[in-house]
Amino acid sequence: MAGILHDIEQVEVFKGPQSSVYGPNAMAGLIMLRSTAPQDSFESDLTATYGSDNHYRLGLVGNAKIMRGLSLRVSGFKNYSDGFRENVSKNTTNSNKRDELLLRTKFKFKPNEKLLLVGTIMIANLDNGYDAWAPDNNQDFTTYSNQQGQDSQKSTAFSLRANLGLPERIDLTSITSYSETDLVHSYDGDWADDTYWYDNHNFNPEVEGWSYEFFDSNEKNRSSLTQELRASIGSFIIGGYYKHLKEQDNASGYLFGGMATKGTGTYEFNVLAGYAQYAYHFSSVLRLIGNFRYETNKIIYNGTYLGYDAALPPVEFDLEHSMVGFKGALQYQDDQFTSYYLSFAQGYKSGGVNQQPFLAEKNRPFEPEYIQNMELGFKRMIDNYSDRLTVFIGNRRDQQVSVSSQQVSGDPNSFYYFTSNAGSGWLAGLEWDHDHVITSNVHLTFSLGYLDTKVEEFSYQMDSTTIGIGGNRAAAMAPKLTGSFGFDWRDKSGLFARTGMTYKDTYYFSDSHNQISNSYFLINLSFGKTIDAATITFWARNIFDKRYAIRGFYFGLIPPDYPDELWL
Repeated sequence: MAGILHDIEQVEVFKGPQSSVYGPNAMAGLIMLRSTAPQDSFESDLTATYGSDNHYRLGLVGNAKIMRGLSLRVSGFKNYSDGFRENVSKNTTNSNKRDELLLRTKFKFKPNEKLLLVGTIMIANLDNGYDAWAPDNNQDFTTYSNQQGQDSQKSTAFSLRANLGLPERIDLTSITSYSETDLVHSYDGDWADDTYWYDNHNFNPEVEGWSYEFFDSNEKNRSSLTQELRASIGSFIIGGYYKHLKEQDNASGYLFGGMATKGTGTYEFNVLAGYAQYAYHFSSVLRLIGNFRYETNKIIYNGTYLGYDAALPPVEFDLEHSMVGFKGALQYQDDQFTSYYLSFAQGYKSGGVNQQPFLAEKNRPFEPEYIQNMELGFKRMIDNYSDRLTVFIGNRRDQQVSVSSQQVSGDPNSFYYFTSNAGSGWLAGLEWDHDHVITSNVHLTFSLGYLDTKVEEFSYQMDSTTIGIGGNRAAAMAPKLTGSFGFDWRDKSGLFARTGMTYKDTYYFSDSHNQISNSYFLINLSFGKTIDAATITFWARNIFDKRYAIRGFYFGLIPPDYPDELWL
């Protein structure tokens, strides 16, 4: 959803386990987006973009003061791209399109110096196609599917934040949010039509007696209500968090290797948590920050499935877990430019229920995962440069891994994921960020990341008779080396230019197979001119047209023998 970043005032990245201060828990970092607050004066903004692949964007912002203490800000964003795929079966060029609309209204009401109310209403409509896979592995970004896939979302959400300042440095905060979302995810499971299979693999439906056709559709309705109450008393913070999420699913197609044609499910997730944080100053340069979080959650899942001849056994599962997170950080301010910190934290990720009806019973639930993480960091910021260096090591317990399994040979729609606990694992690495203003015209940025991971050996049920063994290697989706470099030049006349380079090392695509990605560099360029309040930018991304994979699946697709292959 490209529009989610439109009219955003602040992006904060919190690394490592986050167990307090913000309502939801995060085991391995948290990204917080804060949209621009309404101002007390008139503002307007227009953003327009046009690019290749029929790509265009249009963003509008309007801000006004309605009355004393009340301001209103309205923004809208439209994003479209044809998806750079040509579907030769349907003779279309937009079967993988991105067609997205986001509307946001935000008000700020401050009747006096003690009370502040901020409300947000957001509407999102994503009418996206889904046609990204091809049996020739996307050699020319040509697809052959004869059944249109969809990856759509319609969401309505609101939030209300109230801040009340009281005497004795007491601040009270209430944050209420509610969202309602309808999702559709559907796809042509065999990725091609009869003509392709006959011309390229000699699969003749008249000879075989059946057509190689698989289609899946999954419709979801998801509602979520959250409430957070927080009190700040000097250096002490205490808060409570509640969440109720309900999801209703309706699936249809050739499900679970043909064992089912329809499936319905109801998933409820309830969270209740309390947290506290205290900062103690030993001196003007040394302080200790500690926090603690206790959370309980309850999961209820009920699923029913209809087969070709009869109803299948229903899935009914209730789970309840209690989890503890905490963090202690020692911070030392050496001078006004330099600081050091040492922290130890425990974070967690909630457990859950796998919904597939044919999983072995022991594979259906998965337990919460815990991580214990230690960090040592250094920050230095002066007028023309800054450095941030972090070294970390973490131990993961009951590590959750995403396991893929093809239950029926020759049926691509029997390929699905489920979550399992791998026992244990660990990670260690470092991150370095450097920012340097060389002259008033030239600005350099550089970042480097190193990550070493290990998942201990674990077993899982691949099908009714086969036990799979995974782990004893690096974690999936965890490149060992990453980096970026940016060069910015800006002239007093308003001319500017920028080049950005990113690097990503090889990594395993999945925890259930050993297929590895290729490493790659990407280079982006932009240049333009600022004239008063207007800016014109010309940009190009991936200028050397580098092909790279972001996900990889390993299963059998090609008839008649259906050998396992890597699909990118």
